[in-house]
Amino acid sequence: MYKDYVIAVSFVDYLADKSGVAKVLMAHQQMYNANGISYVDLFSVKKNVCHDRIMLFCKFGLIIDGEFKGIFQMSQIIHMLYRWEKDGHRLLDIHLHHLIYTNINVVKELLKACPDTPIKIYLHDYYNACTGYTLMKNKESYCGGRGFADETCADCQFKAVNKRVQPLIHQIYKENIKRITFVSPSQATKEIFLNFHSEYADNAIVIPHQKYTKHYKNNLDLLSEDETIKVAFLGMPMKHKGWDVWKELVNQFSSCGYEFTVFNSSDDDYEGMKKVKIGFSKENLNAMTDALRKYKVHVVLLWAIWPETYSYTCFEAFSANAFIITNKISGNIADVVKKNGNGIVLTSEEELRHLFADKKELCRMINDFRAKSVGGPDGLEENDEIVRLTLQGAAESVINDSSKPINLPLLWILNKIYRR
Repeated sequence: MYKDYVIAVSFVDYLADKSGVAKVLMAHQQMYNANGISYVDLFSVKKNVCHDRIMLFCKFGLIIDGEFKGIFQMSQIIHMLYRWEKDGHRLLDIHLHHLIYTNINVVKELLKACPDTPIKIYLHDYYNACTGYTLMKNKESYCGGRGFADETCADCQFKAVNKRVQPLIHQIYKENIKRITFVSPSQATKEIFLNFHSEYADNAIVIPHQKYTKHYKNNLDLLSEDETIKVAFLGMPMKHKGWDVWKELVNQFSSCGYEFTVFNSSDDDYEGMKKVKIGFSKENLNAMTDALRKYKVHVVLLWAIWPETYSYTCFEAFSANAFIITNKISGNIADVVKKNGNGIVLTSEEELRHLFADKKELCRMINDFRAKSVGGPDGLEENDEIVRLTLQGAAESVINDSSKPINLPLLWILNKIYRR
């Protein structure tokens, strides 16, 4: 659509997916387009075998300014960029949003073909530090995020994978470090990442995904002691998001004056809980906030058992003036609650159960928060600071094209499968 453009690389088809990474990609597409810059998104289409140790192929889905164009291999994409450059288009930035489920060497081809283009590497989770991207040792509990150490990592299932994958990732970073900026959505995430790779300290910055100014004044009425407290779980039922803890609360306290509701984009129903199907779209990135306001939710449980890097759900709950209950290891969630006084940070599951057992005390806490609150964000806007940073570092692009043979039969099959 426009003369200038940026490239984004990840494993997520943001036109179909409803994850946090997909939401960032969709928001970026809209922001860059609004500033007269085209957004070229590449998402991996791959096949792994042998417990993900061997990748048979890695092609890329191509989305340009919100329109799916098909499946291509990297040599085709590089040739396309080369033609665009000859036609007067300029590549401003390459954004590496996530390298999981991608062939690192294929990504390396892209960076080599664009030797002068600035690179932004996003810290959506901790994959750039450890392939166990939630930093949950053996997928069970948070390892502490203090960096690699024999006493912590020796018996972790990710140790062997880290030895194989992490050197490939950081070889690329070291080869291109002069043009790389690591973009973290929170200070907590930046600090944990640097615990693993302090050598990147001068290249790491913080840009929150969203910004806000005015305050939302509704959903702040005081509750009566006999009123049913509306409690919500936001997102998909995953262990690291606190789903197991949530289920225990529902089983134990569903008949104790609480109404438990799950808000997510799935078609699933959950025993003992109400369900509201909701998901963001290109027309409304703040659909979750609207739903929480509509249903006048009193409490949101954000019991992440890993340090969340940003947590859209945290700010959506904040925007609906819901009282947030979280724990001390939840990363940016805990930081936001401490900073804004819009909830409570507990130290254990035992404390959580004790709090729900005393409904009168929880009601008092909610009312105390509501009486003192100036209101959460009235509207959440995507933070366009990244666009300013892109324009600030823009230079004339150079695309080097070295075409390779194309596996046409496989691409034909993949495009048939992904036809829309």
